[in-house]
Amino acid sequence: MRTPIPTKLCLRAALFIFCVAALAPQSVAERLPIKIFTSADGLGSSFINSLMRDSRGFLWVCTRDGLSRFDGSRFVTYQIGDNGAPPGIEQIIETRKGVYWISTTGGLFRFDPDAPLTAHESKSADRATLKAEFVSDERGALYEDHAGNLWLGSNNLYRLLEKDNKAIFEKIELGLPVNPSNSFGILAISEGRDGSLWLATSWGLVRRFADGKQVYYSIDDPRANALTSILLDRDGRIWVGREKGGVVIKPESSAELSLHEALTIRNLDKLAREGTSNDHINLPEKPGEILKYSDAEGVVSGRVSFLYQTADGHIWISTTKGVIDFDGRTFHVYTSAQGFIGIFHFIEDASENLWLGGVNGLVRLDRGGLTSYFSDDGLSNPYILVINKTVDDKLYAMGGDLSLSLFDGKRFQTIHPQLPSDAQALWTANPVFQDSAGEWWFLTNGKLFRFAATNDFRELARQRPRATYDRSDGLSGDQMFHIFEDSRGDLWISTHGIQQQFGLSRWNRATGKFYTFTDAEGFPANLAPSSFAEDRRGNIFLGFYEGGLVRYAEGRFTQFTPADGLPGGLITALYLDRQGRLWIGSAQSGLSRVDDPSAPHPRFVSFTAESGMASNNVRSITEDLYGNIYAGTARGIQVVTRRESHQALLSQRRPGWRLRLNGFSRCRRGVVVWHSEWFVAAGTEARQVFDASAGLGQRPAHRRRASRRFGTW
Repeated sequence: MRTPIPTKLCLRAALFIFCVAALAPQSVAERLPIKIFTSADGLGSSFINSLMRDSRGFLWVCTRDGLSRFDGSRFVTYQIGDNGAPPGIEQIIETRKGVYWISTTGGLFRFDPDAPLTAHESKSADRATLKAEFVSDERGALYEDHAGNLWLGSNNLYRLLEKDNKAIFEKIELGLPVNPSNSFGILAISEGRDGSLWLATSWGLVRRFADGKQVYYSIDDPRANALTSILLDRDGRIWVGREKGGVVIKPESSAELSLHEALTIRNLDKLAREGTSNDHINLPEKPGEILKYSDAEGVVSGRVSFLYQTADGHIWISTTKGVIDFDGRTFHVYTSAQGFIGIFHFIEDASENLWLGGVNGLVRLDRGGLTSYFSDDGLSNPYILVINKTVDDKLYAMGGDLSLSLFDGKRFQTIHPQLPSDAQALWTANPVFQDSAGEWWFLTNGKLFRFAATNDFRELARQRPRATYDRSDGLSGDQMFHIFEDSRGDLWISTHGIQQQFGLSRWNRATGKFYTFTDAEGFPANLAPSSFAEDRRGNIFLGFYEGGLVRYAEGRFTQFTPADGLPGGLITALYLDRQGRLWIGSAQSGLSRVDDPSAPHPRFVSFTAESGMASNNVRSITEDLYGNIYAGTARGIQVVTRRESHQALLSQRRPGWRLRLNGFSRCRRGVVVWHSEWFVAAGTEARQVFDASAGLGQRPAHRRRASRRFGTW
């Protein structure tokens, strides 16, 4: 059974499983859900050097002019050192003891939050001074290993020890062969799974074991292709950023290395091999294997400034050209077109938002937020009437000019079906639907148009209608309103117009004939169905534009009214969830649920503004993969969780939102896979993407392809 998603505008939201048909970056105009913070928002400076989230959940931002702390609502900027101290903050880390170490352009500071935090007078009237103790003129890369050792990398490697509340710098002799081409410096530090220390230096890569033995990976041209950053991923691989691309290493164990000398020298460039293929990225699997991604077809191009892994396992890479998201198989590239340029650093907060710092301020990417699509992305008309999927699981949308747009994973391909120039869609109608046989049906204010089956939009644009239907063919009227396909493949079409042309007809697929229901079957007169659903027993439910609900079973309609507990007002949406319960949306009485739709006297359970709904004007209903129910209301998206007793308002961002679960996901670069949620809005320009799974229960360990029954809006 398939039903269109009827509404007056559409938005889309998706649980993304990214995939890429090609590695080359695409020029896209999609608007990602980002917010940019600058000095105007309270940051010390719009130039961000690094970021850190502490154990208390605060976000610390190291800027060129002070250390800023974000508490979730506002920024507070602190001066480090006395009034004459240089203001540049380079890095901050929190040790497992709860002590903060801060590297500044004026040296190294230690801050103990258990000590009283006071705001002292300073030259900047709006700037408090953090009570941090000056430790040393030394500054550089800070890192704490799993054993609690604190390391500082500068022109030497130091282990920082504390004795009698004093910091002691223990210098570690690396004993590397001298490279006269440039001076030595440690740029980044990380730790392997075995506790070995990895150092990205200006001479090359160093792996130092606990017993002091080292493997030194020299590089051919340290000036032109220096190392810049380093990361241990959750699979134990070491990622190394360089001036030109980067490498990924599958480390050998100390036993596999069989180190006999204090220093073993290898050449990183000679050991590394290219790691790209035509359709995906090959990560190293064998111990000792090194793969390089030097300008991989324009993807990892330019200087890799920073590497970071988010909680979902994605690797984020900042480059001079933008930001790259690696999902474990493919690269997804974001550039200045999406608002990312000059990014130096990443950090993830507790809500899985990704924060990006760089030369132009601080960017928060809401990875569970909305991505917008506009006319630049191929949409012909910004006012979207309906959104749905084709029989081969591709998304299509119809614009206000009756243009039809197919989403290919990157942008929309738009056609204009051969409909009369004066054809229009009724208010809140679903003007287009592809049935299970692949045929296309267009509902207009004058006729019902039927086009031959095809999934090729270019072919559809060339077709003339296979047939047209109106009242003379057995329909209840000429102004087509809503369409629904039941589990038998028959189509239900409602009409809504003047001169009492309200009603309901069913097209029998076997005979190709229409039958219009009357009071002989108990169908109420002068009502136009605006929503449909089919329960597990094959009973058909219809909600009416004028209010009211009927159930069609064994050839007859049973009517339900507010006297039976049905919510009053226009029935905008019906949805049968995975438990077989019927959900009902009303334009004035909120959300209702029927636990046993086949019961002779169904019991209606109501959710209204009094019980926590954002609005009593519900426009659409759907369900996610975790059993949460979503209601699009006039004040945003409402969530009723699986526990049902708890209702959480997800968003009040924009009025008129409608939503629908299409049962599939789309790849970021063109291949459609698995599940996705598409949201439909009313009266706004654009389609937007939303990850409805964020924070709403445990995600499934394995995502399976699913065929989902469509409810009606």
